[in-house]
Amino acid sequence: MTGNLLHEACTLQKATSRGVATGYAVGVLDSPTASSKLIAFICVPSGVTMGQVVDVACAYVAKNSQDRHREAAILVFGTLVDAWPCQDSPPAQ
Repeated sequence: MTGNLLHEACTLQKATSRGVATGYAVGVLDSPTASSKLIAFICVPSGVTMGQVVDVACAYVAKNSQDRHREAAILVFGTLVDAWPCQDSPPAQ
């Protein structure tokens, strides 16, 4: 999925579209493939909801149209690192 498709899912007013955005953004965070990599960079605080994770991802693709052609997983990962960085993690590149 590209950032363009994620942006479309975030902005359409259909419940199914928001469900796609939710599933994708939360899926990136929960992905078994990414988990070991994410642990070092993303420290989501206790109490953060799935809705907040999706809002952060959707806000990024809405504000950064120049990046929407890129892979959505990369965009979501990067914005979650920016939103909730671990204190001792190296800076994201």
